[in-house]
Amino acid sequence: MECLPKRIIITDEELADGVNLGYYPDFKKQLEQNECKILSFDEFKAKKYPILDSLSLDFSSGENILLVLDPHSDGRYIDCLDADIEKKMVISKCIAYREILRSMGAKEIKIVHRTSDKTIVSKNMDIKANGRYGAGDMDVEANRTKKQRDKEEWIQTIEETTDSPETRSLQEIETIMMQYSLYHDTNLIALYNRLKSNQKLNGIKQKINITFSSEVENSTKFAINLKGNFGEVISFGSAFGAENTKEVIQKFEQTIEVKF
Repeated sequence: MECLPKRIIITDEELADGVNLGYYPDFKKQLEQNECKILSFDEFKAKKYPILDSLSLDFSSGENILLVLDPHSDGRYIDCLDADIEKKMVISKCIAYREILRSMGAKEIKIVHRTSDKTIVSKNMDIKANGRYGAGDMDVEANRTKKQRDKEEWIQTIEETTDSPETRSLQEIETIMMQYSLYHDTNLIALYNRLKSNQKLNGIKQKINITFSSEVENSTKFAINLKGNFGEVISFGSAFGAENTKEVIQKFEQTIEVKF
């Protein structure tokens, strides 16, 4: 099975071939250090990497595209410039948790996401100095409220009740945890180990609070650094320009209430 890169740059054939043939060794090294693969538009189409949301990418502009692997959507990629990238990644993680908890025999699942961000706008930034639902169906209530001029919060809730839950085998549960890249999650591991010892999780109620930072911020900084250090080789359009640079810092808080 192919090990999926964390990031993919889609560019013209000349640049992709030049990098892969070793004509830009420093640039290639930077890509490798950041687990980024570079492909031509035709190569990307041939590879058939799945895209989150199942939407076709727009290659008509001829601009380079930076894709980010969503770690919890079973191998799907999303455009780093997608306006809803954070929201889509949060929802895909909701789905991942839901599927794993379902497999463990959960009767009731409630997942509440609070996503807040703070936008910092820097003008005339010297980037050379510094060296954005294909899986599952779900009901989501989304409310967006402006908290301050530079801060916003999204709240998303999933509720699900099952009268006759089915508990999958331990091997199947482990496979699902691996599939959604949550095999390292300590809360899920604790439930898994308890299920392994007792064969059932009947009567257990648990509340899980999870906070994490988005992969998006790292990929945005990666793109800015590439443009700053290798501007003669690569760029990603005006979105990563030096005159007006927006840095959006995301904070995701999840509250998961589950009853077995």
